[in-house]
Amino acid sequence: MSINMTNNKYTLIGLNILVWIIITVWLTFAYMGIADIQTLLVRNIITAICMASLVYLNFYYLLPKYLFRGKYVLYFTILSALVFTMSIIRTYIDGYFLVRLVPTMPEDIALFSNMHYAITVISFVVVLLISSLFKFTSVYYKNIQLRQQLENQQLEAELKFLKAQINPHFLFNTLNNIYTLSYMQSAKATPMIMKLSELMRYMLYDSNQSKVMITKEIQYLENYIDLQRLKMPNEQNISFEVIGNTQGILIEPMLLVPLLENSFKHGDIGDNEAAWVNSMLEINKIALQLTVRNSLPTAPKKKDKQGGIGLENIEKRLQLLYPNKHEFVAEKRVEQNEFYACIKILF
Repeated sequence: MSINMTNNKYTLIGLNILVWIIITVWLTFAYMGIADIQTLLVRNIITAICMASLVYLNFYYLLPKYLFRGKYVLYFTILSALVFTMSIIRTYIDGYFLVRLVPTMPEDIALFSNMHYAITVISFVVVLLISSLFKFTSVYYKNIQLRQQLENQQLEAELKFLKAQINPHFLFNTLNNIYTLSYMQSAKATPMIMKLSELMRYMLYDSNQSKVMITKEIQYLENYIDLQRLKMPNEQNISFEVIGNTQGILIEPMLLVPLLENSFKHGDIGDNEAAWVNSMLEINKIALQLTVRNSLPTAPKKKDKQGGIGLENIEKRLQLLYPNKHEFVAEKRVEQNEFYACIKILF
């Protein structure tokens, strides 16, 4: 058990003891003049013990075992029997201490009357209602916290799953390209390995954080594009521009790169010398916007089984991370002969 949990436990016990002391003192002052303080204190301590026994029995046993499990009839039957029995005991205590121990107290003061018994029952019911309300409130907020924790855990797991989907296919294709270049003893193999190393470092370390500086994400995007340039015969047709102040801005890692991956995977820049990919990242005080445009392929490209993540992955992550604070557009513009995609995140 941690120190904080132990301290909380002792604090709760202390608060409970304080509450019953206050009740005992209040009852003593309320009946001041009927008997001496010593007699009233003994009587009220026993009364508080009777109340506390009923409250904690209901709080920790009857409510969770019967009421919260839907056994309503059994719960109210047991609780009613306990209230009536405890009321008889308390009424007898009143009679014993206020008649037997106080010589001046008349025996016909109606301590055993139906009215006194009814008042005793009502006092128990009121205490039970207050304590039960506190229990219901406590359980309600604990359930809210538990539900929030479960939602956060589910959200984190889903985000990790979506993030993990981004990397394998790209890594597989890049390694194949490096193998081909190495086999052909191309001069591009060495810088490609260096770029891939930097990408992997970001994937393995920085991407495990909840947020990273936007400069790191931009560096990843630039490395990714540089890697693509090394693979493409028409590298001059690939552009990436950053506009605005990037200092002090945080973003979830690996959030923007799928938009670039999608443009290279579904375009034909590797096959068509006239094909192009243009991307621009704009940052201002209120928003961040990444726009990626690529030329449409001359012939429809066949989708592989591993490549069906793309745009759905982007949209899902944005909904989870920035609900009601993002815009996402992805559309084919036939007249402009381009595919247009844009992510806008509001700060």
